[in-house]
Amino acid sequence: MIIKDTAIIGQVEVMGSHYRTNIATTFIRPALLQLSIDKQTWDLMHVFTEKAEELWHFGISLDELYHIIQAAAKFVSVSRHDLSRLLKKRVSGDYDDDEHVLRNIAANNIKSNIDIFAAHLKNLYSSVLEFDKSHAKGRKPVCLTIPDLRETGSMIESF
Repeated sequence: MIIKDTAIIGQVEVMGSHYRTNIATTFIRPALLQLSIDKQTWDLMHVFTEKAEELWHFGISLDELYHIIQAAAKFVSVSRHDLSRLLKKRVSGDYDDDEHVLRNIAANNIKSNIDIFAAHLKNLYSSVLEFDKSHAKGRKPVCLTIPDLRETGSMIESF
């Protein structure tokens, strides 16, 4: 099933914008690349955070969206555990005053920005589950066919 629901795609767009503006910034991106996240997860995060314009035109399959949500949940979990530590190492270098201030601001705000991203993810996941169940119409909802989705749902709920 292809989703072209404007509310869901709008949520994806807001999350992608937040990610690009507040998480994957010039100062944080090098630390992101040091996170222990596999290539498939990064590829799904790229679709999630960079391809919203394409979703408006073509939509997205429900099972692919669930996999993207799983990847985003993994990103949040790993980021919460490792990103602050990695950023503290990067901030301690020799930089000119303006750049050092910007690096400190980015490092000090990353936890809040990850929390905001996680809250958006929780809302998106709820919206997608609701959409899935309401459009199942006599068949098993897609959410019941995705391995480990319950685990992802529990992880998202704990954000």
